[in-house]
Amino acid sequence: MSTARVESLPPEPAHHQIVRRTVEACRLAKEAAGAAAEGIATGSSALLNSLRQRERELDTFDMEIDSAVTTAITEVKPAEARELLACMKFMISLERIGDLLLSFANSAQAAAGRIDSEDTRDLTRMATILEKMLTDVGLAFSARDVGKRLTFSVPTPRWTGCAT
Repeated sequence: MSTARVESLPPEPAHHQIVRRTVEACRLAKEAAGAAAEGIATGSSALLNSLRQRERELDTFDMEIDSAVTTAITEVKPAEARELLACMKFMISLERIGDLLLSFANSAQAAAGRIDSEDTRDLTRMATILEKMLTDVGLAFSARDVGKRLTFSVPTPRWTGCAT
């Protein structure tokens, strides 16, 4: 039996936890977009149904981060306060993306079998682009790389049948 002392680490500052949770929420939204893309491409009800749970988790992240920011913001320096506000704004958008992906999944399931193959390809491509954007923004946010955030390259979708 060892007699070595285990030294405990100091607790992680609240604002670090909030940033970490925001990055986790971004990863979850990215996974949801990937599930939407694969679900529509393959017609998998299981994948489309998985968006409901992911949307609930994003709601939980949103409530958790909102609550944590209101407490933590009074205990940090201005630069960290700006970061916390960015987390809160980012989380609002991620939660909204979860809502929209769930709506997408519900519509896709309701229209199952009636979606044209070209529309399926376009919808899959849009969800894949969203997944890539969420990957990029998550990496930029966690690396604090404003330049990367501003230089996303999104391929222009080929829209057919739309008035311009």
